[in-house]
Amino acid sequence: MKKINRKVIIISVSILFILSGSMVLLGTHFALKPKRFKAFLEYALHKYMDETVSIGDARLRFKNGLLVTIKNLSMGSPGTMQINVKKLKAEFSPLKILTGKLHVLDLQFEKPEMIVYIEPFMEEGSIDLTLLSSAGIENGSIQAFYQGKTFLLNQINGHISTNSINLESYILDGRASIFAGNIDGKWKSRTEFLNLNLEKLECNISGTADIKADFEKQDNGLNLSLLISANNIDLPGNGKTIEQAVLAIDSSGTNDFIKFMEINLKTNGFHLFGIGNLNLSREGTIVNTIGDALLNIKLGSDKFDYKTMTEYLPSDLFPEWLNLLLLEQIRNGNIELASLEYNGRLGGFANADSFHKNLYIKGILDGMSYGAGHSPDRITDLTGTVFYEKGNLSYKNISGVAGDSSIKSVDLIFPDIAADGLRLIINTDLEAKAKDFAQMWRAAMEPREAFDLMAPLSNIKKGWIKANVSYKEGFSGTLPQVMGTIHLNDCSFSWSDFILEDISGSNSTRFPSTILQSTFQTH
Repeated sequence: MKKINRKVIIISVSILFILSGSMVLLGTHFALKPKRFKAFLEYALHKYMDETVSIGDARLRFKNGLLVTIKNLSMGSPGTMQINVKKLKAEFSPLKILTGKLHVLDLQFEKPEMIVYIEPFMEEGSIDLTLLSSAGIENGSIQAFYQGKTFLLNQINGHISTNSINLESYILDGRASIFAGNIDGKWKSRTEFLNLNLEKLECNISGTADIKADFEKQDNGLNLSLLISANNIDLPGNGKTIEQAVLAIDSSGTNDFIKFMEINLKTNGFHLFGIGNLNLSREGTIVNTIGDALLNIKLGSDKFDYKTMTEYLPSDLFPEWLNLLLLEQIRNGNIELASLEYNGRLGGFANADSFHKNLYIKGILDGMSYGAGHSPDRITDLTGTVFYEKGNLSYKNISGVAGDSSIKSVDLIFPDIAADGLRLIINTDLEAKAKDFAQMWRAAMEPREAFDLMAPLSNIKKGWIKANVSYKEGFSGTLPQVMGTIHLNDCSFSWSDFILEDISGSNSTRFPSTILQSTFQTH
């Protein structure tokens, strides 16, 4: 905790170093005229920092130590960091200086204002704060720019020393505070952000949030806990407002590896829970930015209502065919997430392609119904498994009921759902009464071309049908394709104006084709 970004503390450490050096050089000449002392400090700070420096006034005197007072200090460069301080007081230990050591007894900032661009400092080194006993801040502010967004901390007040930190501020229309200290020989801290206005993040998110984070350094590592409570959250995509969400994480680890021992997310009828870890090193070297850290999480859920879930989906971000599938064709029932996993860079969350590539979902479906929408027919009591992996959505081993018959197994596969247009693969394996088979077909065949294949069928009186068929459409350079076999056993029905009775036989193709080869016989 004694190591922080070099340029974040440049205003304190660099000034103190130069001021202390000047004391050694000036010695008994501490009573130099203010103008000469001001000019000396401006020159010394400029040479040390290679930055433009301006000082309105500077005074040097003894008061329980060696006291330097600087008024209207400005330093820095546009695009990196700029600092303006109304008044700066630095108190040094003369005895330490005489022994050649740099030691600041106290440092007080009055109305410090900082403008900082975060990216240039992401790879900076660190510097030791043991040369500073304490520092106070009165009514300060920081305007930070990061990845095109602006963050403002104002009314910063508090105190920092080598043994404790106690600061308060305001950010995103809410209050922020941090307390840290050496308690019983262990460094502990609590950071709080209360009533944050999420709309100020400029990420098309609105609502409020409270964040509480506790940290404790152990002899063999560290413990971390995080609690986020959010209210009235509106996310991109026009989903229903999330009235309340609570995320709790308990973790432990080292400087380069954090283990999430428990993750819990509860919101509006959903409960996600699981474990994970965050790896901050690559081949033994700490990553340059937090976005390069590798995140591995695995979550599960309780069973939840499907209709309730769909109300919160960002439907405006989905293609039309996916909204039709999730919001209209599939209805009723429950889902249980057997596994929701993310394995990849932490920064991948902000990139749609990386996020989809690193996300894996396995859900258990129970008691749902499906209807393509070309007719009122629906298949009910659907069970099976849904997968999402590397951008592909698939429903596997789906079984259900139509009439008096059951579906043995149906697979629906939607490759690359983020791409334009619909790509669909259907694999069926079923045996049913002929009348029920017709109902299944009308309910299940979403492609209109496939639905219309059975349009001439009517007046089904008897018989059984067994089908093992694959259907494929939407792939570049190919027409809709059918492959497989349909067996008819003692079926009687009408086909257009023809009455067919006691039909048995097969309708099949051995290779992908738009033409079915038929062989039937009557008795």
